[in-house]
Amino acid sequence: TIVGENLEEQKRANEDGEFEVMLPAGKYDITVDKAGYRRFMLTEVKIEAGGEASFTCELSLRGQPEVVGVRQH
Repeated sequence: TIVGENLEEQKRANEDGEFEVMLPAGKYDITVDKAGYRRFMLTEVKIEAGGEASFTCELSLRGQPEVVGVRQH
């Protein structure tokens, strides 16, 4: 999800995890979500007019909930 002033756009990555989007110059917050992984966020990313930007994000696995068994004796 890409959020900027008066703009919110969602994109899906290709099989290599890449995507492209055309944006007007400005500041944006970028959020990457994938089931089973922790959310990755970049805030206030500045995009210049006529420029290109490339970002690499590494997603880490979400911790598995700890299961505790309780037995009555």
